[in-house]
Amino acid sequence: MNTEIDIFGEFLMENLRDVAIALCNGLADSKFDSPGHREIQKELQSLTPSQKEAFKKAVTYCIDGGINDFLYRLDKESRTKKRLDIQVNGRSTSELCDGLAKHLYGATGWKARFSKSVPTTTDT
Repeated sequence: MNTEIDIFGEFLMENLRDVAIALCNGLADSKFDSPGHREIQKELQSLTPSQKEAFKKAVTYCIDGGINDFLYRLDKESRTKKRLDIQVNGRSTSELCDGLAKHLYGATGWKARFSKSVPTTTDT
């Protein structure tokens, strides 16, 4: 385990993945009271419990896909064009690992270790 790159992964899981999934779940379960939230929650109220679960699963899948693609492109950008550089403890992520997206999946991946949200079944 590379602890420096894991700092980035833990931050990403807690502050992007978990927040986005919690928002999705809260909307589907009508947990929010602000005007913007209420509008979407009203639209989701007509869904059956099974449809709400499918909605949550689909959104989680899209969030994970977006994170995967973002990490792949961020890594490529930092290695080839060198216009972007994410650093952890003063070291570039491109120095710390051979591909950011590879750290998301599996039993020892960032999602399994750092995310509070239930991993999807397509995590392997």
